[in-house]
Amino acid sequence: MSESLWQRARALFEASLELPEAEREAYLRRESGDDAALLEEALMLAKHDSSAPDDFVVPPTMHASEDSPAGLKLGEFVLDRELGRGAMGVVYLATQTTLEREVALKVLSLGLTSTEASVERFHREARAAARLDHPHIVRVLTDGHSENTHWFAMEYVRGHSLDDEIRWLVDEGARPPGAPRLPGPRDPDHIPVIARLVAEAASALSHAHSRGVVHRDVKPSNLLLTADLKLKLVDFGIARDDSLGSLTRSDQLIGSAPYMSPEQARIVHLTVDHRTDVYSLGVVLYELLTLRRPYTGATSHEVLLRLQSQEPTPLARLNDRVPRDLAVICQHAMSKRPEERYPTAAAFEEDLRRFLRHEAIRARPPGPLRRAARLCGRHRAALAVAATALVALTVGALLTRHMGEVQAAEAELAPARALLAETDWSAVEDGELIAARAALDVARARGLRGAERAVAEAFDARLSELKRAWSGSAVALARSGTQAVASGLDDGRGHDEVVQSSRLFQRLATLFPGDSPALSGDAFAPRLTLHATTDAGAPCTGRVSYRRLDPLTAVAGDRVEVGPLPIDGAALPLGHLRVIVELDGFGLRELSRFVTAGATLDLSLVARADQDDTAGMVLLPAATCTHPAHALSPLAGRTIEVPALWLDECEVSVRDWREYLAAHRRLTPATWLAEIPPGSDQELLPMVLVSFEEARAYAEWRGKRLPSHAEWMRAARGPGAGRTWPWGDGPAASNVGRGAVPMGYDAERLAAYLAHAAPVRSFEGARTPEGVYHLFGNVMEWTESHLAEVEDLGGGATRIRPRYDARILAGCAWNAGPEYDLRNIAQRGIGPADRLITGGFRCARSAAP
Repeated sequence: MSESLWQRARALFEASLELPEAEREAYLRRESGDDAALLEEALMLAKHDSSAPDDFVVPPTMHASEDSPAGLKLGEFVLDRELGRGAMGVVYLATQTTLEREVALKVLSLGLTSTEASVERFHREARAAARLDHPHIVRVLTDGHSENTHWFAMEYVRGHSLDDEIRWLVDEGARPPGAPRLPGPRDPDHIPVIARLVAEAASALSHAHSRGVVHRDVKPSNLLLTADLKLKLVDFGIARDDSLGSLTRSDQLIGSAPYMSPEQARIVHLTVDHRTDVYSLGVVLYELLTLRRPYTGATSHEVLLRLQSQEPTPLARLNDRVPRDLAVICQHAMSKRPEERYPTAAAFEEDLRRFLRHEAIRARPPGPLRRAARLCGRHRAALAVAATALVALTVGALLTRHMGEVQAAEAELAPARALLAETDWSAVEDGELIAARAALDVARARGLRGAERAVAEAFDARLSELKRAWSGSAVALARSGTQAVASGLDDGRGHDEVVQSSRLFQRLATLFPGDSPALSGDAFAPRLTLHATTDAGAPCTGRVSYRRLDPLTAVAGDRVEVGPLPIDGAALPLGHLRVIVELDGFGLRELSRFVTAGATLDLSLVARADQDDTAGMVLLPAATCTHPAHALSPLAGRTIEVPALWLDECEVSVRDWREYLAAHRRLTPATWLAEIPPGSDQELLPMVLVSFEEARAYAEWRGKRLPSHAEWMRAARGPGAGRTWPWGDGPAASNVGRGAVPMGYDAERLAAYLAHAAPVRSFEGARTPEGVYHLFGNVMEWTESHLAEVEDLGGGATRIRPRYDARILAGCAWNAGPEYDLRNIAQRGIGPADRLITGGFRCARSAAP
C-alpha cells in the first residue's frame, strides 16, 4: 500500500469518527467512491477501531473473532478462543495447563517473526511489563516461543476499556447487557469516581516510571475498567524502558494523536520523558469529564497542529458541574510545557487524592502573565491585524497605500517565514514548500527590499541544502538497499531502504522538475528486457504490461502498459510485479518477479501453442473472500476481492515433472526419483522436494504461474466467509494424519512419503464443489505470496514490510495432525536448499490479463 493511500484512508477514517458508529460504514463507502483500495483500507481501520468483547479488554486496534483454533496447543497453553487482534498479533483466551488457570495469551503474527527486531520488540513489551508489579497494571506472567511462534501470557481481566465506557456514556443504548457501568454525568458520584480512577492510573504510571518505564501511549483504550470498577493499565508495546534500550528512532512519531503530548508531536525539538504520560493522562481526565477530546480534526496532522497552536476549551464551559479544583488539576497536567506540568505522576495522583479528601490542592491556576501569553499565542494573527489597523488610523490616510504594500509583501513572505521556523523540512508537505517558493517568486517580481531579500536568500539556501541532503540520502539508500537485496541475505531492511530512496527521488522530482536527471532516480530504476520466440526460434510479436501485486495479499493492481515486443531496458517500478505478455497467436503469459533498485529483469519466453491450453484446470469466478482469523496467517481477518482465475484441478505429479525434465535435458533429475519406476502408479504421486524457483520455472514452462495465497484460499474455502473444509463442512475426507515425517536419514523420509502420500487424482470425497482435488491433505503447496511483516508504528498505525526472500506454502500435508485446518500455513525460503518432503505445488492462470 502506498503512503498516499494510507494517509487518505487514515483521514477518511478519522473523519468518520465524528459520526455515530452505526453511520460510519455507509459514510466510508460513500466517500470512497469507486476507489476500492481506499475503501478496503478505511474499512480495515474502522474494523480495528471497533470495541473489544466484554470479558477481556484489548486496544481498539483489536477485534474479536469467533473463528479461533480451539484446542490448539502452544507450549503449556491450550487455546480456547480469540479475544482480539492487533498490529503485533492476536490475543487468545487460553488455559495454562501446568497451573490450571485461564490467561490471556498474546501471539506474535507470523509476518512479524521474520526479523530479529520484530521478535525483540514483541518480547521487549513482555519484559518491560513483567518488571512491573502493581495492582493497577495488568501482570505479565510468562513468555516463550515454540519454533517460529512467539507468545507471552498475561492475567485474564474481565471488563471493558475506558474508551468503550466513554462511548456508552454518550450512547447508553449501545451498552451491552450486564456490562459494568460508571456513574453517569448527572450522577452525584460521577466526579469522585472519575477522580479516583485517574488517581489509580497515575499510581500505576508512577510505579512504571520508578522502574524506568515510560508508557508513551496512555489513552482510554489502554485503561481497562474491571468488573468491580477498578482500573488496569495495559499495552506497553511502544513503552521506553531505560534498562532495555529503545527499538524506535529518536525522530520517530509514536503514540496516538489525540493523546500525544506536545513534545511527542514535535519530538525533534524536545526530550520526551515521563511527563509525557502525565500529559496524556490529563487528556484522559479531560475526556472523562467532558465526554469529548480536547483537540479534534479530520486528520491526525490537523489534530497535532491544533495541539501545538491552540488551548483546549475550558472544562467549565463544557461541563459546569466540574469543581474548580479538579479543573485546575486537569489544566495543570495538560500544560503544554513539560516544566509547567506536575513533575511526576505521583504528584498528579497526590493532588487527585487531596481533591477526594476535600483538602487544598497544590496546583495553582495560571497567573495573569501566563494567561496573557497564551492569549497572544492563540490570537497572534488577530492581534497583528488589530495593531496594524490602529497604526493606520493613527498615521492617517497618507499611509494607507504604503500599509497595503507592506501587508501584501508580508503575505507573500509569510509562508517562507513560517517554514524557516521549522527545524525539519523533511516533515513538511511538498505542497507547502512549492507554495512558499511560488509566493517568493511573486515578491521577487515586485522587487525585494533589504529584510525581504534576507528572507528569500535564507529560504533559497535551505531549499538548496534540502536538495543536496535528499539527493545524497536517496543515492546512498538505493545503493545500500540494492546491495543488501543482491546479497540474498537481506532481512527486509534492504527493501525498506530501496522504498525510502524511491520516495525521496519522487519528492525531488516534484520539488525540482527539470533539474539534473540524477534527482529523478532514473539511474536506480529497475529495467525490463524481454524477448519471446517460438519453439522453432522465430521471434514473437505481442504486447507487454505489468500489474503491481499488493505486498500483503498479492492481489494485482491496475494494469500498466510497457509496450510492444521485444522490450529492451524499459523502466519498471519497485516491488512485486506480475509481468503480462500477450503473445499474438499464443495467448497469455504471466511472469511474477520481485524487482529492486538498479536491477535488470532479463526474461525470455519460448511460446508453444499447447501452453494456452486450460485442459485439467478449473475456472474459479471472481469472488469476495473473508479469510478466517489465525495467528500465523497474514490474510487473517481480511476481506479480499479475488479476480477470476484458472487453477489446476490437482497437484503437479512426478510424471508431469519427468515430462518437464525431458524437455530440459540440461536439468539434472533429483536422485530420489530413481526410486519411482517409470510408468508405475507411484508416478501419479505429487512431486515433492521442489524449491520455489523450480516450481515457478515449471509453471512458466507450462504457460502458467503459481497461485497467490489469497487465490489458493479462494479455491479451498469458496467465496464469502467460506467453507470449513474444501469439500464442505462434514468430517475430514483426506489423508491428513497418515504418519509423521522421520527426523533421520533422507531414505526414511522418502519411505514415509511413498507410504502415506496419495495419487494426485484420488479421494473423490475430498474434491471441492468446483472440482479441485487435495486442497487439504497430501502436500503443502507453494504460492507466489511472500511473507509480509506488519510493523507497529504506534497509535494503531501499521506499515507492511514485504519479505520477498521467503514464500508461503498453503494447506496441510499427509503428516499434519488433527489440530490443523485450512488456516494453517508454512513459510520457506526461496533458495535451492529450501525443499520439503511434504511440499509440492499446482499451477494457476489469470482468467483475464
